[in-house]
Amino acid sequence: MGFCVLRSIVAKANVNLADGKTNSAVLIYLNLKQVNFDDIPVIPRLLLPLPTAAKSIPTYSNSFPVTCKTALWRIPIAIGIKQTLTTFAKISTVFIRVARQFLPAAFLLIPLLGVLLWLPAFNIDFTPRAQVSMPLYRLIEWFPSEFPLASKITALLLVGLQALGFNYFTLKHQLFTKRSYLPALFFIVFASCSMGLLRFHPAMVASIFLLPAIYLMLDTYRMDTAYSKVFYTGLLVALASLIYFPALVFALFFIACLVILRPFIWREWIILMLGLLVPYVYAGTYYFLADQSPAFWSGMIVQPIVHRDFFLSLPVSYYLLSGIIILLLLAAAGRFVAGAGAATLKTRKGISCMIWLAVFSVVAGIPAQDFGVAGFYFAVMPLAVFVSNIFLLARRTWLAELFFVLLLLGIATVYVPFSTFNR
Repeated sequence: MGFCVLRSIVAKANVNLADGKTNSAVLIYLNLKQVNFDDIPVIPRLLLPLPTAAKSIPTYSNSFPVTCKTALWRIPIAIGIKQTLTTFAKISTVFIRVARQFLPAAFLLIPLLGVLLWLPAFNIDFTPRAQVSMPLYRLIEWFPSEFPLASKITALLLVGLQALGFNYFTLKHQLFTKRSYLPALFFIVFASCSMGLLRFHPAMVASIFLLPAIYLMLDTYRMDTAYSKVFYTGLLVALASLIYFPALVFALFFIACLVILRPFIWREWIILMLGLLVPYVYAGTYYFLADQSPAFWSGMIVQPIVHRDFFLSLPVSYYLLSGIIILLLLAAAGRFVAGAGAATLKTRKGISCMIWLAVFSVVAGIPAQDFGVAGFYFAVMPLAVFVSNIFLLARRTWLAELFFVLLLLGIATVYVPFSTFNR
């Protein structure tokens, strides 16, 4: 069997062994099979019929030419890379097919993908920039430094739970025409697409309050009275901002949601503002009684914004990932425009809210202390909605699966340089 393989390699190479030009593929094969190179003259006589093989060819010692030595590692590596990419593509398409078809196996495969994406976080010690923490986050800011491994596991669990919750309210509020687990899948993928996101950070904790706030606001659609839900929405946004201050920008997002989802009821607008004020009244009162009012209003809110690092540097390793995400967003925009007439009124209003969520997710990066990728964690939610809609309605499934494979490869290109140069 091995001689037949060797014979085909030599025949395809079309190398004349009689002229003393030893085929590098032969040398590679023999090296892999641990055959002595002094036995080369015997083997070609067994490869019949090979017209290029002479009855006798020169004997080569183990010190074969440098060109052969170079070829020894090139061909096996090329074959290995091809097999690895093929296997990677086949496994990647399984995730997208299971999530798209709303199969129960998604409850196993989607968390598995999250664990695989977070493996680099456990091999690399990533230290973020020091920031001024808001009052509620100060209660737990010791956790990542004192227990780094436990904090990473907790962060991974938070991403998984938020992905499931996000998928639930997209189904509950009919943001898609079909049921699937694609929102949860892409939430995990985009929430794990950079080393800066693979850690316990305030934006992730603030999303614990922001997700139910979005759910409550979408739930007010076609309700006669929604005073309590509007109040709790404002309360949750304020609590999120006391963990990560840029989350306060989403108060404007919920005002936009009131315009989209509700008729104008001035009481709801006042109640939303009251919900926003209540936590700040309590926090301001506490710091006033502790004689630390300047530390709260100036030290935690004003000064970090004034002295923020307003520079965003995009490394070369992010170019592929950024290009793929931009292409997906352009495709999503075209898909929404093409399918706007077929969607229900509730779906169109929900998508309009997600568009405003994407806008204010980017705006939330402006008051952030730096432009680190963790500041754009909120953009994961609308991005997951837009991309899920493409894959859910794609007619050419092979093209959607190809984009998913390219997306994962783009994430891999981000991880590899970081693990190589930041050890």
